[in-house]
Amino acid sequence: MNLSSIKELGEFRIINDLRRRFPPKKGMIGIGDDCAFLPPDLVLTTDMLVEGVHFDLDYLSLSDVGHRATTACLSDLAAVGARATGILLSIGLKPDLDYQDFKNLSLGIKRVLRRTGSVLLGGDISQSEKMVLSLFAVGKTKSPVLRSGARVGDILYLSGYSGLAEAGRMILNYGIPQSKYPESVRRHRKPYPKIDLGLRLRKKVNAMIDLSDGLLLDLDHIATESRVGIMLDQVPIHPELSRLEERTGTSALALALSGGEDFELIFTSSKRLRRFYRIGRVIQKQGIWYQGKRLRPTGYEHFQEGPDWKKMI
Repeated sequence: MNLSSIKELGEFRIINDLRRRFPPKKGMIGIGDDCAFLPPDLVLTTDMLVEGVHFDLDYLSLSDVGHRATTACLSDLAAVGARATGILLSIGLKPDLDYQDFKNLSLGIKRVLRRTGSVLLGGDISQSEKMVLSLFAVGKTKSPVLRSGARVGDILYLSGYSGLAEAGRMILNYGIPQSKYPESVRRHRKPYPKIDLGLRLRKKVNAMIDLSDGLLLDLDHIATESRVGIMLDQVPIHPELSRLEERTGTSALALALSGGEDFELIFTSSKRLRRFYRIGRVIQKQGIWYQGKRLRPTGYEHFQEGPDWKKMI
């Protein structure tokens, strides 16, 4: 690569570069999926959240931060159909942080661990100019569901609405009255990982990913790893996104396509499954297609500019 800075590469090219440099041993699954897999049944994943990058303490409580950080990490286990065992947690803290605030942070972490039947196994604490949380999750499954299993002809499903968490961030950040957007605010402050759903789906689906970077980017991850294309037939729009569009001009479709951190599950299956949104199908022609157009996979990517929320297609 003849590029001079990390920003020029972007997050996903950096990951792909590391993937080429560090291939896993035979039988293991390494860089490139939601989790690493070490046979016979060990599943590992890690996530890092940095103050000012992943969360803003101007409108989030530390309980919210702990909750969201734990959900973000455990959601990767849900994406491969693994049962959560526990987490290791390393925290960088400002020296002047009030101890009660630290306790509130831990309460948010504990809330998600209880919901998922997992525990805090250990970790590390360090002094830091900004708050940093680095989580390492451990889970178990003998047959992880991968991004690379989608087959031409599969039906594409979404477990719930997309775009609400990003809408919630906007509402909180810009001081928009919250009373008309309760689900968006909840999705941003206190999402939960869909561990139980991942366990129920693992024998029914061919490929799966959690909705963290945005619907388009996460669909592109499945398409790239499976060497297929995606035809989007419909994108469900939550009424709160339409309400926000009327108020601010922010495109409801753009939020649904590129808003991240909803932690819903996106999956493909040859079976007709009920109680999920059927949003498209897997095709042979590469790319993500919607209404006759090939869409550029936009969403959240570190070191890159975010989507244009006023328009998408």
